[in-house]
Amino acid sequence: KGIGLACLAGIHTFNGNYKKAIFGTNQAFNLNVSDDVYAYILTEYGNLLRQLLRTDEAIAVFEKALQITHNNNLKWRIITYKGYCYKYTDKKHSLKLLTEASEYYLNNKIYSRYATVLRHIGLIHIFYKNYKDAKIYLSNAKNISDHYSFQDVFKGVKNDIGWLYINEKNYNKAREVFIDLLLEDMIPYMESLVLQNLGFLEFECENYTDTIQYHKKSLQLSSKYEIYQMLFEDYYRSEEHTSELQSHSFISYAVFCLKKKNNSYLFPIFPSPPSIS
Repeated sequence: KGIGLACLAGIHTFNGNYKKAIFGTNQAFNLNVSDDVYAYILTEYGNLLRQLLRTDEAIAVFEKALQITHNNNLKWRIITYKGYCYKYTDKKHSLKLLTEASEYYLNNKIYSRYATVLRHIGLIHIFYKNYKDAKIYLSNAKNISDHYSFQDVFKGVKNDIGWLYINEKNYNKAREVFIDLLLEDMIPYMESLVLQNLGFLEFECENYTDTIQYHKKSLQLSSKYEIYQMLFEDYYRSEEHTSELQSHSFISYAVFCLKKKNNSYLFPIFPSPPSIS
């Protein structure tokens, strides 16, 4: 039961529904389970904290999980998540952990996680403007996920490639990637992210009407599915972009977004993590 609850929490985390994820994780923590099951629950909880940008807490949870797990696959999954935690703060350490993890997944033929790690390494290189390296890693991740029909990974990589094109200011190619993705069946989190990226792209191209329309669509999805992290980004981007436009209707929409952004009910108060001492 503990594994099942943790898996369900992990699915909610993946979909961006953090309120349900925290509820499921707390239920799992109330059970009397073995060390290995507890390590698995801690891993899902740490990943939830990581997604909520509570990075220091996430790392502490991961360290505890590493101490008690006897499962090698889980150990490397934890190391992978730790690598994600350092993506934008310690490039060298993050790449070290993720490269070691990728080698483990490749050697053990765990290709879905291998492709996912390559994707994240590609994102690190985009962040640090190493676009040549980013293309190599994202291309490899795309080929692997396509070959093995890992559809969620494949769509995520396509979105990342679109983001790479934006960073390179190749807006036409980026637009083609995102529009093509919108024709596919995606989880709400990914669809909202693609719409956000299109809104950002059209703002950079000074297509302001399209900018607002894409942000509105993303906002509707984020609200409907309670994707709290995306909701903040939606309100922020909508307010940021519309407030710069000299249009009464756009400015009114910006004021609406600011009011929404400041409403505390959007961001539920999550309980503190369980003691890991």
